[in-house]
Amino acid sequence: MPPLVALLCLLQLLLVGCGERTGSDPGSQLNGSWIPDSRAQVVGRANPLELQPATTLQQALVQARTLIQRGQLSADPRYYGRAEALLAPWYSDRANPQVRVLMATILQRRHQFPAALSELQQVLAAQPDNPQALLSQAFVYRASGQLDQASSSCRRLRRLTQAVIALACEVATESDMSTPSRAFKALHYMLDHSPPEDLMSNQWAQRMGAVAAQSRGQLLAAERWFLRALDLTPDAPDLQAQWLDFLLDEARLDDAERFLQNIDAPATTAPTLQHDGLLLRRAIVGRRLGLEQWRADLQILRQRQALLAMRGEADLHLREQARQALELEDDPARALTLALDNWQLQREVADATLVLQAALQLQQPGAATGVIDWLRQQQVRHPRLQQLAGRLQQQQLSLQHANVETKIVASEIVQPPIVEPHIVEREERPTWQL
Repeated sequence: MPPLVALLCLLQLLLVGCGERTGSDPGSQLNGSWIPDSRAQVVGRANPLELQPATTLQQALVQARTLIQRGQLSADPRYYGRAEALLAPWYSDRANPQVRVLMATILQRRHQFPAALSELQQVLAAQPDNPQALLSQAFVYRASGQLDQASSSCRRLRRLTQAVIALACEVATESDMSTPSRAFKALHYMLDHSPPEDLMSNQWAQRMGAVAAQSRGQLLAAERWFLRALDLTPDAPDLQAQWLDFLLDEARLDDAERFLQNIDAPATTAPTLQHDGLLLRRAIVGRRLGLEQWRADLQILRQRQALLAMRGEADLHLREQARQALELEDDPARALTLALDNWQLQREVADATLVLQAALQLQQPGAATGVIDWLRQQQVRHPRLQQLAGRLQQQQLSLQHANVETKIVASEIVQPPIVEPHIVEREERPTWQL
């Protein structure tokens, strides 16, 4: 496979959105009417995707990529296990670099970032200029909150692949930090004047540019690039979720509702609201608009989470569960617990936001110390995070001030004098002598 084609295939797997229009997968559908009664029922609900056993490495690579993409489109992690099993016969200490990169992608999707980095570093030790490994490494570093290392991996791509891929990689990382960026200016010009011809590079660059523009407050550019990316790959669930988050952040609830109605239309071939992330956002939009549908959506989400817990896969969706507890269940205590658990696994802007929001609602600024330290250490200047961190700091000062005042008032309360008990000395009776 030519290097550029292989790199574009990897982009497809990392970001879900090359426009594969598959039919819905009945194995990943849960319409809310079925809840498993036992673990045996879960195991017995077999995955319907049947592939012929791979007899060559090339067949295994193609089929593994298909399974990984299906797993992303359906939000069903069982596909990753199937992909791993397909690659197992070709996996060894001297495995083909493409096998290791795909294994790293599987591990990344399971949030096993140290193991994914180990796979990629072994590839790069043998092939320092492997663009697939460098791009995957940048994504893993970014997801685990190691932004300097992510930027370094992106910069190494400059001389190895298309300029737009390297630029979009740099911009994706720098959007978290919101630092002044030549890469962003260059990507801005490229997207508006000479966008890439191949669909995958174009979609990915438009998407990364949109996220970066929003973090810099350039909302018109962000909207323009989001819509272009959606035109290129209208059925990509992760991209749809990002666009909905943009509309929610800007309080454009009517626009979000119209978009959800369009992707839920019967004519669409996308998995749409089978995807938990989209269903979560529809419930949030519905609740903010006062629509009763959000309660039914919440019930379906809970049923799906029961299935995940029974399969031992609940940890893969901690971010979504924390957001659900915070925005739909009015349970900031549970949201904070879930958000902190999630923070131990992945550290992107969305993950930091949930911790700060939950701590703020609970008036427990100390619970967000780890995130505040990360913002400082990684020099993250994302506007939303900076705003939340500032509010938490003010809250902490107010709580400390209130605590000091309480102590002062308590010390100034006039206490009644302590009255010593009056002891009446008993007079001894004289001894009379006759």
